[in-house]
Amino acid sequence: MKRVFLDNNTYINAFEKKREPTCSRVSEILLQSDVELVLSEELLDEFAQTDNAEIAEHLLNSALQNKCVWIESFEQIQRKEVGNYVRSSLLNLEVQPIKPFAERYHLLPDSHPNVQPIDFLRACMAQRHRDGMAASHREHANILNKLQIATKQGLFTSDRNEQALFSLIRSRIPQEVMLQAERIGFSFKDVVEHCLNNWEVMYESCPSMNTERHLSDYRASDPTRRTRSSDSKDLTMSVAVLPYVDEFVSGDGYLHGGLKYVQRKIPTITTSIFKY
Repeated sequence: MKRVFLDNNTYINAFEKKREPTCSRVSEILLQSDVELVLSEELLDEFAQTDNAEIAEHLLNSALQNKCVWIESFEQIQRKEVGNYVRSSLLNLEVQPIKPFAERYHLLPDSHPNVQPIDFLRACMAQRHRDGMAASHREHANILNKLQIATKQGLFTSDRNEQALFSLIRSRIPQEVMLQAERIGFSFKDVVEHCLNNWEVMYESCPSMNTERHLSDYRASDPTRRTRSSDSKDLTMSVAVLPYVDEFVSGDGYLHGGLKYVQRKIPTITTSIFKY
């Protein structure tokens, strides 16, 4: 099956605003018998930001009328990637196949068997949730803007870069891998330092983490553009999706440029990237 991801702008243009040529091109994609739409909780959360429950539910229902699979969050995927890197490079253990997709929503990690996509969407529509997510994305955007300024002024030193990477790696070591490491005689510090000392090799073997790295660089390197909260949402969604789908369709020109930039940096990502 060919797995295709449509971003929020594409859903709105195709299913709500009926804009051309987006509407026709998306219809052509969905008419193909071998296509599965890739959905995620992050995408549903974006639907919820439309400020209109009727439109948000219409976008979800439009997606669910097709063959669908669900992709895990970028944190879950990155833990699997780093876990495999540690197994192969330090523990000399067999790696586990990375399976980021679930056939049903309730099969996603941490989901509840009685919760349906519409339930999650409606929870995202709650004002308290929306306010919290908006604040989180604004803070993330502010961090990217500060990184942009620091990079421009030469303030983002190798020491600071190492501190940030150390914190990231600590959060991406799976518990089951640590249990395996401890049985062999490695401490948590040993595992983290191994990843830190070999960070370039680790990134090359972790496509989602590598995507996040280059997409963040792309956003921080443009001195003429301030990062918006929508950029934060795009980043968290794209780093999970881009390395693992066959086609990525975006209605956002800036995001499209960022994805193309990532692909130039990571030629092993062969996803077809379109802008409609």
